[in-house]
Amino acid sequence: MKLIDEFDGIPSTVAKNFLHTLRRIYLSKTPNRCPYSVGIVGVKSITQLNDDRSISPFNIQDEFALPNFTREQVHRLLEQYTDEVGQTFAPKAHKSLHKQTGGQPFLVNRMAQCLTEELGIGRKETISVAHFEMAHKKILNEQNVHLSHLTTNIHPRFQSLLMEICSSDAGIPFNLRNEYISELVTYGVLKGGTDGFCEIANPIYQYCIVQTFQPLLNGLERKYH
Repeated sequence: MKLIDEFDGIPSTVAKNFLHTLRRIYLSKTPNRCPYSVGIVGVKSITQLNDDRSISPFNIQDEFALPNFTREQVHRLLEQYTDEVGQTFAPKAHKSLHKQTGGQPFLVNRMAQCLTEELGIGRKETISVAHFEMAHKKILNEQNVHLSHLTTNIHPRFQSLLMEICSSDAGIPFNLRNEYISELVTYGVLKGGTDGFCEIANPIYQYCIVQTFQPLLNGLERKYH
């Protein structure tokens, strides 16, 4: 089996040629030196990427999304570190880590990496909420690949919607039939709240979105504080 990561980042002409090649191999029934199966990894599914309707999404055995970590899963992840190293986390640090990251896997692991490797906390010292706040501040102000990818790939056409969600008290109904909302959910930026309105996926994303889109001239930035 072959795995191709970040398939949705491949230029569309190249992706089309690749899919046509797979289709020709499939139809020829050629058994020799051909991939038995291909796994495509990316934000969008193959059906969302396929603009060429002459290529059917044939023989898709399964497709699945990787969900965010639950609070319990974050707790177990940190416990594995404690079991291995002996360093403990304060219960409130567990809670804060999950709340601020929303369980997003990269953010959870980046936060844990910062806490355990970069702040100089002694192994015999319990990782506290104060330590978490230091790591949180560091991550909000760093240029890591994940957050840079988030902000550079949010198309400007989403600006009004995202800033309205961030700043409005009225709320925007969570409607997956809306093209913009559906696409932002696909990219992991939005989620539906328990009240039926749109929410930014986690507070770290919200901070980055506001920092990216808020106006900087004539004092207009106050609108979004």
